[in-house]
Amino acid sequence: MTTRPRSFTARSAGLPALAALALCLAFVAPPADAAARGDCLSMTTVIARTPSQIDAMVATFGTEAQLYPAATCGATQYNMTYQTIAPDGRAAVASAGVIVPTGCAAPFPLVEYNHGTWPMINMTMTDPVMHTPQTVMAQFGATGYAAVMPDYLGYGASTLGYHPYLNADSNAAVTMDAVRAVRACLASGGTLNSKLFLTGTSEGGYVTLATQRAMEASGLPEFKIAAAVATSGPYALADTMMSMLQVGDGVPGYAQMQLTGYQKTYGDVYAATTDVFQNPYATEPGFDTLLPSVTSMARLTRSGQLPSVLEGNNGLLTAAFVNRYLTNPLEPARLRSQQNDLLNFAPKRPLSLCYGSADPHAMANAQQAATFFATQGVAVATSDIQAVPSYKTFIAQMAGKDYHSNVEAPACVAWARQYVFDPLRTGAGRKQSARAAARHALGNR
Repeated sequence: MTTRPRSFTARSAGLPALAALALCLAFVAPPADAAARGDCLSMTTVIARTPSQIDAMVATFGTEAQLYPAATCGATQYNMTYQTIAPDGRAAVASAGVIVPTGCAAPFPLVEYNHGTWPMINMTMTDPVMHTPQTVMAQFGATGYAAVMPDYLGYGASTLGYHPYLNADSNAAVTMDAVRAVRACLASGGTLNSKLFLTGTSEGGYVTLATQRAMEASGLPEFKIAAAVATSGPYALADTMMSMLQVGDGVPGYAQMQLTGYQKTYGDVYAATTDVFQNPYATEPGFDTLLPSVTSMARLTRSGQLPSVLEGNNGLLTAAFVNRYLTNPLEPARLRSQQNDLLNFAPKRPLSLCYGSADPHAMANAQQAATFFATQGVAVATSDIQAVPSYKTFIAQMAGKDYHSNVEAPACVAWARQYVFDPLRTGAGRKQSARAAARHALGNR
């Protein structure tokens, strides 16, 4: 997914710790054939910022800056590569950005952060001028959290050749191995404590919930989650896909990335691209590897490599495919969407779902997920940022901006830290965290 909660839709240390990092960065990585899942292969410094430099960075965010507290720690950003697995189970290398606080006393809790959909292959969570890693540094690193930010397969150091888009098991495996790897590389010197928080937005909200499901299913004590906050994800993927195709509402580039990704992972979505996609797009050279791309979707559309609409005479998807999807329960693409739906487990650890009610698709997914989990005997908090009093000025000032990416996403990141993670980090416990969240999200259900 992109920056919206629906498929195909558009809607982002103290001195002891530094000594430990120096030792870690000097280590010799094992040979590739000897590496195991979660091995930290390398970690290199990208940039270090003081508290005043972080505050100056946040000031450039404009209206969004009001969502951030003044920095109490500096932070260093690293580029980590690590061992994981591809969707077919083969060994694979992935990359992640890592944030470690400086000038504050370790050990630090760890935030695993999942980004939204990227159409461009050269985007990475190790980029110090990209807004998403800057957000993580300012919200978490500057307030005493370490963070690991996977790029996902298909980006950064990955050579997979495609992104397993909305593939729950694959993306969960990559994030679990990122947690293992950052703990391995920061093992010396007491940099990290045992607390683990999960969060992410849009596609990253989906990945966050998929990761919670996988971590809890593993039964491994290394993955005891303190709390998770998922934002704006397509958790009810099967219903979301059906609804989207019924009304023909979607962004062609994300449809291409999802369906070709499922084909490359499972091999049964189509025998030929023309089984799903219309000409002239389906028979263009390189169409099945078009996204993610070094070229923006806007340019791909202007150049005629992608259409501007999903369905219809000039759309991406054939009418025959749409009809099969909507009417045939055994249509392979439909089965794969059902396979990657996340409403099929009962969360064991504290989970909150954040959204903005001005994004109806995000709201519908959050409320549908909460309703399902309630049938499993699990109470899941849902928070509407529109109902948080302290965000009203920000939301009003951001009128006219892309709501999903520029309003909902940063507000939910701030809400996750302040009202869910912070009370648990200080030892207040789950009940106080829940009370704090409810007190500042009057629209909770």
